[in-house]
Amino acid sequence: MNAHKELDLFFKERPHFAKAKEFLRFGFTHHDLLNLLAKQELVRVKRGLYQWNSGEYYSDWAETIQIVPKGIFGMFTSASFYGLTTLIPSEHHVVIPKHNKVKLPQYPPIQLYYWTETSYNLGVQEVEVEGCKVRMFDKEKTVCDMIRLRHKVGFETMKEVLKNYLRLPDRNITKLQEYSHFLHIKGVLVNYLEILL
Repeated sequence: MNAHKELDLFFKERPHFAKAKEFLRFGFTHHDLLNLLAKQELVRVKRGLYQWNSGEYYSDWAETIQIVPKGIFGMFTSASFYGLTTLIPSEHHVVIPKHNKVKLPQYPPIQLYYWTETSYNLGVQEVEVEGCKVRMFDKEKTVCDMIRLRHKVGFETMKEVLKNYLRLPDRNITKLQEYSHFLHIKGVLVNYLEILL
């Protein structure tokens, strides 16, 4: 078996990641896997999970969108992207429509949120990250979502996101209030703005 050619064929049918048992089912032996690891054609991500080192640039953002095609990056992922939090998420936070079902692989790590149509469609924009275009909630929607889910994300995190947003020169309080109206958190937002502004 020409392991290199087989590896190309193997990964044409799947993402850049696979479990050891998938390689074995395809016809690779344990010896083949060890050789591919030694030649650095495979990289061990964690026990039993391997990434193809194809030599091409790989973005787990692009991989995430392939896995969750209707997904929109939000919550901690968008807050981090916009510099609204110092927290660097260990997984992509992705929003999908409430009744969608997605089977997640072991890698890349993804946290799914199932939201109603209004919450899902409000404030979506396209941004470029690591060379790929993805859909992400804008800054105002990110702030509103953190306020809306403050009991889950934690008060301190929500406060950090809101404070950092209010420091931005391009902040748009009018848009923030419009979103808060649609998300039924206008009163909560107004209370926080009165304290922080």
